[in-house]
Parts: sequence; structure tokens; C-alpha cells
Amino acid sequence: MIQRFYFDTSVLSGVFDSEFAEHSTILMERVKLGQIKAVISELAEEEIMKARKEIRDFYKSLPMEHIEFVEITPDALLLANTYIAEKVVGKTSKNDCLHIGMATV
Repeated sequence: MIQRFYFDTSVLSGVFDSEFAEHSTILMERVKLGQIKAVISELAEEEIMKARKEIRDFYKSLPMEHIEFVEITPDALLLANTYIAEKVVGKTSKNDCLHIGMATV
């Protein structure tokens, strides 16, 4: 069984960040080789399309057969709103909480 990893935009942009490049590059190579499936939400894809060109181009270079697209679900929205209401993640954006909710669901 292939492992599935939920990726938000920061995972992809990590390839171009000196602090995270080593680990992010290894992770992305595993996606390219089909060793793991990248789970990308519609929210992450929207953010990627607004990111720097090098990040967009890198995303587009990933093999589509190794990517699983997921939609925002009512359960993920409920979790995100609950995280915010209960201050589980501290001060952060609703999108960050939605990514956590999507990864959890």
C-alpha cells in the first residue's frame, strides 16, 4: 500500500527554501518515483497557482498519476472552524486550519 501525504503549499515551496530544501527535495523525489502519493486539496492547488513561478512550474512537473486531488468537505470545514473557535492552533489563518482539517479528514 502506497503511503498518502497531504501537501500544502509550504511543502512544495520548501524545495526552494534553503532551510527545508534537503528534506523537501527527498520527499518530492519519492512522489516522482511513485513511492508516495501526494494528496493535494483544491485549496492547496489555488494557493500553488498564486505562488512564485518556480513553485508553480515544479508542481506542474510532478506526475499526475502520483497526485490525488481532494475537495474541501463539510467535515474539514467543521474541523477548521472548531480549531479556530477552540484556539487549538493559536493565531493563524482560516486557510491554515482548513489545511489541517483536510489532512485530518
